[in-house]
Amino acid sequence: AFPLMLRAQDIDGKLIDQVMGFTSEDQKMKFLGTKEHNLYGFLSLVSQHTKDNKDVVARSLTVWLKRKGVVLEAQKRFQDALALSDDPKVMEKARELARIRGQLSRLTFAGPGKEGPEAYRKKIKEIEEEKERLEAELSRLSDAFAKTKKVGKADAMQVASSLPQGSALIDFVKLPVYSFTAKGKEKRWLSPRYLAFILPAGRADSVSLIDLGDAAGTDRLITDLRRAITNYEADPEGRDSSRISRRLYDRVFLPLSKELKDTKDIYISPDGNLNLIPFEILKGPGNRYLIEDYTFNYLGSGRDILGFGMVKGKSSKPLVIGDPDYNLDETGQKDSLRKLGITPGTRSVATRSRDMSSKEFSPLPGTKEEVESITSLLGKKETSLYTGKDALEEVLMKHKGPKVLHLATHGFFLTDQDLLDEKRKAPYENPLVRSGIVLAGANRSMKTGTDEGIVTAEKILSLRLHGTDLVVLSACETGLGDVKSGEGVFGLRRAFTQAGTKGLVMSLWSVPDKETKEIMVNFYTNALVKKMKRPEALRQAILTELTGVRKRYGTTNPFFWGAFVYMGEP
Repeated sequence: AFPLMLRAQDIDGKLIDQVMGFTSEDQKMKFLGTKEHNLYGFLSLVSQHTKDNKDVVARSLTVWLKRKGVVLEAQKRFQDALALSDDPKVMEKARELARIRGQLSRLTFAGPGKEGPEAYRKKIKEIEEEKERLEAELSRLSDAFAKTKKVGKADAMQVASSLPQGSALIDFVKLPVYSFTAKGKEKRWLSPRYLAFILPAGRADSVSLIDLGDAAGTDRLITDLRRAITNYEADPEGRDSSRISRRLYDRVFLPLSKELKDTKDIYISPDGNLNLIPFEILKGPGNRYLIEDYTFNYLGSGRDILGFGMVKGKSSKPLVIGDPDYNLDETGQKDSLRKLGITPGTRSVATRSRDMSSKEFSPLPGTKEEVESITSLLGKKETSLYTGKDALEEVLMKHKGPKVLHLATHGFFLTDQDLLDEKRKAPYENPLVRSGIVLAGANRSMKTGTDEGIVTAEKILSLRLHGTDLVVLSACETGLGDVKSGEGVFGLRRAFTQAGTKGLVMSLWSVPDKETKEIMVNFYTNALVKKMKRPEALRQAILTELTGVRKRYGTTNPFFWGAFVYMGEP
């Protein structure tokens, strides 16, 4: 069965590669959905019957490396082609797509207004269809060029030899399991489980596949842990989070630690809801957090390692934006734009739905000090800094390829339920307009139905970040989004990755202002002055903060120090 199913995966892979070249993102996702059961059946066979055969496991990992995040990979190739193309037709279509994305974000946040829910839904549908048409057209125009920039055909051997010496890759899979013994009316597809491939550096012949058990139990613990941490006021000492953290460790990391042996440098590609927790906060033996013993470098897919070191585009000087004036009025916005020499874009005005008009963003005192300290570390003359009235959306959107992009502000992630229309039905599903960051004038936008200062992930896709080494999202919940098994998290992390950045620092819950500022300043000091690799620079900054929090509050509650993770090229 294995050689036949492997051959079937090869055929599916070729079909998927063809479809990726000429369709919109939504069409890509739908097509992948028709191939999922073949993949999950194949991995079910391996995990149930052949996981002790190292050669079979290595070949299975190769299949997973090619399939995990394949839509994101295709969209990144597409963005690369746009950014590096000099075809006037491609550039014209790209500008049109950017305009449509902005229109979609504005309409979503404006809500139904006087037109009513039916007309609103119809308009949204029309814009979505236009966006899909443009994406498909651009894919066709740029496919030949995009394919020349594609990361080589990933396999377990290549990835193993690309891993730094002494490190290992953990690549998780969440899948419904197929029963090969079911008869008659017995269930053939059983409850989802988590699996993990462990690949040591340079040793593809030593790859392991570990079954981590029922996914529902793990997902419940993840939900409970996130709730316990963010509800820190009810449990300031973090007793609940400690208890749940230990249970989660026993479930998802203890079985892996036996295979990892002494390896402490971990490249980790989560799947499913494992994308929503920092592994650093899990508590292992001796009541120690994993961050005290391991350095984690997060990846969308293990295949990403093969792209490390590739030069994508020219960099411009670092861009730092923070401490925005959320209450900036229209006159102030025009004055700032005039002073900065930026031509304002066209804006739409509509009545905002009740769900959004109640939101208001308060000042973050620590962000001003944070961005000034970071600008000093980057070099004041070599860095563009924008704060207060100048911390505008237009500033962010006009900069191309800043070597470092640092954003210190509020972030948001809205569930479907947060964007229900006035009749409390038909949630709008696009997760890329439900996550974002806010800049100057956002509070006015919340009240008036315009969208200046509300930078959704959908808008971020129009940024040109080829040449950008690092994006730091020093804000709340910037790593959250809608989780799709095998494709990661649809939100800001996906948008910035797709737009071209090599590395990303993001948060997985609402973060406190004071501690965030301290972590960020220490992170830049470690990376720029002490020349540490970025994951290690963040780890050391967090460990310093963990010590400070213990002295300051008499607790090690991860709420204060544990939210930030590093994803991408180290």
